[in-house]
Amino acid sequence: MFIHFSVNPFDSIEHNCVGTSPDCIPASKFNPTNLSTDQWVQTAVALGAKEICLTAHHEGGFCLWDTQYSDYSVMHSPYGKDIVKQFVKSCQKYKVKPCYYMGPNANGYLSNLKQYTPHQFVQAQLGMLTELLENYPVKPSRLWWDHYPGGCATKDGKHSRLSPCPEGSFPDAWPLFIQLVREKSPNTIICPGPDCDGHQGESGIGNYPSWNPCQPDPPPHGKHHTINTNTTLTCHHHAPDPSLTGFHPYEACATMTHGWFCKQDGAQQKHWRAADIWDHYMQSVGQGWINTLNAPVCTTGQIFSGLVHEIKLFGKALRSLFDTVHAASSHDKTIVGPKCDNTTLIELQLNVSSSSTPPTFNAVILREELSKGQRIVQYGLDYYDHHHHQWVALPGVHGQSVGNLLIDWVTAPATASKVRMRCVKAMAVPVYLKSVSVHTGFRPHGDTENDNNENDNIDNDNLQANK
Repeated sequence: MFIHFSVNPFDSIEHNCVGTSPDCIPASKFNPTNLSTDQWVQTAVALGAKEICLTAHHEGGFCLWDTQYSDYSVMHSPYGKDIVKQFVKSCQKYKVKPCYYMGPNANGYLSNLKQYTPHQFVQAQLGMLTELLENYPVKPSRLWWDHYPGGCATKDGKHSRLSPCPEGSFPDAWPLFIQLVREKSPNTIICPGPDCDGHQGESGIGNYPSWNPCQPDPPPHGKHHTINTNTTLTCHHHAPDPSLTGFHPYEACATMTHGWFCKQDGAQQKHWRAADIWDHYMQSVGQGWINTLNAPVCTTGQIFSGLVHEIKLFGKALRSLFDTVHAASSHDKTIVGPKCDNTTLIELQLNVSSSSTPPTFNAVILREELSKGQRIVQYGLDYYDHHHHQWVALPGVHGQSVGNLLIDWVTAPATASKVRMRCVKAMAVPVYLKSVSVHTGFRPHGDTENDNNENDNIDNDNLQANK
């Protein structure tokens, strides 16, 4: 889950110190009235998130921690306390992984107001990133690098791109930041960044099929190209091709409110309903993607109650789906298929009640063992009709890539007593499955946001342009 929080809500703007809002909101305006990082993380837990990504500093450069590299921070505000420290403590308390948004090539305060030289800018941004990697008891599980792997903002007469940095600093400096992360926190994933194809639009919707294998691009040829980062900046040509040597998952993101930042206390903030969250989850995470959904914090220092309520309704429905299990493969045993030629990988007997009537199910959840690489290219799902004593193909399955997680919504008759998965085609054999399970679940009841606000639809393309 994303948490967008900065000085922005106190002036009700999306972008601060950058683009069409070049003036920096004074740190003196930042004074949340009832800040609770516990509430943020509890909301993430209710969503079902295992990780929460905080805008430690957004494009404008206002820092939510006690940094020695800038005087534009919470420590120079009336609030005066290290929010990142509180955030990490709450993540530890509720067993959620911390993640930070901090774009190396975006700091409007240092670039536009302080007018740092390229060298000064890069050193300050490296110093801030070092603090986030070293000053807290838990290393971040992930870094979210906006505007990667781009350069610096340029004027076009009307607007500016949203990566304010001195000309000559980026894109050349990217290898320095990658190297720093690899040295200080080697288990931290940079996504968006060199470890995934991230920030794939801001609709929160993924594409299917989803292929992780890709072709790494040649190393950069900037002035820092000799630095050994053990990675290339980007990977292209995703395809079900065993000759490809790269592996990049896809990441989508979206904001569950009208805008990435809260407006004042959020009382008038339009937001998604539980059904919206469900639909976006199924069309991203449910198809093998990562999705970072934003729940912004308001001037109160908390996520506003209307959105929290909808998140809880979604989380309840999602937990019900995963908890209602009619059959499942062993949790501690990988399914290995030595062949993939319309070959049955696993056959599951459905749990039968005392009345001997097989349960009615509507979902099959598949997980590929990606530590062995993504291999399945085409598959089929069948049910056994115990009245007619024959296997019948389940209609409507995705049928191609499986990846990290795939949820197939199916219509199964009451006569189904078994389910099997067939591997039809693979990039390579053997194929490996982490799990196959059979479930019942239901989309949360209620309207979507667009049903309730027909004349106020969110224009995600416009939001993306202004991110």
